[in-house]
Amino acid sequence: MILGIGCDIIELRRVARLLEEKRKIDLIFTHEEQRYCESRGVARLASFAGRFAAKEAVSKALGCGIGTVSWLDIEVVKEPDKAPYVRFYGEAARLIADRKHSRMHISLSHGEDYAAANAVWEGGING
Repeated sequence: MILGIGCDIIELRRVARLLEEKRKIDLIFTHEEQRYCESRGVARLASFAGRFAAKEAVSKALGCGIGTVSWLDIEVVKEPDKAPYVRFYGEAARLIADRKHSRMHISLSHGEDYAAANAVWEGGING
């Protein structure tokens, strides 16, 4: 059963401006996300933008948006040869825990000017 869906799209130039301030980077992206994105070379900006969009999409799927959950409550993780997935902390972890046996599916995409993400929160009837 689908518990929630979310999507987001962001202009890469908006994220480029955000990345000019280290303080803002630390408020939005976990240290692991920063390490991963910085390792991406020419794909650095697109990687940050995809994660930004994914965090927005996930917060929408949770039904609350950023504010109820913080940027750092949602971490987008990418391991070699695997699809990206989400780790939850803080309020986001509590919301997920309230629905036992649920999963969040995410998909990220980016082009020359935009990054987009979709999130689907899935759980059983009792989950």
